[in-house]
Amino acid sequence: MEAYGWLDVHVGLRLKKHFNGDPEVNALLNPKSPMKLRLDYLNKLVQNTSADDILSSTKSDWLAWITQAEEIRTLRNDYAHGRWIFNDEPGQKNFRFARLSWNEDSKQTDTPLAASPAEIDARSADIWKLIRALDGVMHRIFPSSPKK
Repeated sequence: MEAYGWLDVHVGLRLKKHFNGDPEVNALLNPKSPMKLRLDYLNKLVQNTSADDILSSTKSDWLAWITQAEEIRTLRNDYAHGRWIFNDEPGQKNFRFARLSWNEDSKQTDTPLAASPAEIDARSADIWKLIRALDGVMHRIFPSSPKK
């Protein structure tokens, strides 16, 4: 959750740096505005950039970045709204996670996924890599001084 929070902050900072003064960007920088809106807006700006201005490798890097950011955003929503159960049975030191559901069939409601602390750390490390990659891809797409 901490790494996700930093990803959200970093996306907002990139929007502010490159598009400061744009009323739509300013509205997205409201803390109550969902990260999905910031990602969607950033993606729209990239998609609206002239194809002549973006190398195909940069476009591929962007598509990979935004796809991974959306996967992480979705996973975060599951994690934030689901239920975490620590499994301390002998030999089972891990967490079980059950997605939020209102299914009345108890067998379908509680279908937990196992997640070891190492797996959770690996997901967090992936988010930190994604944060670092954003600057590189943004600089290649919007290399000039911040736009107004």
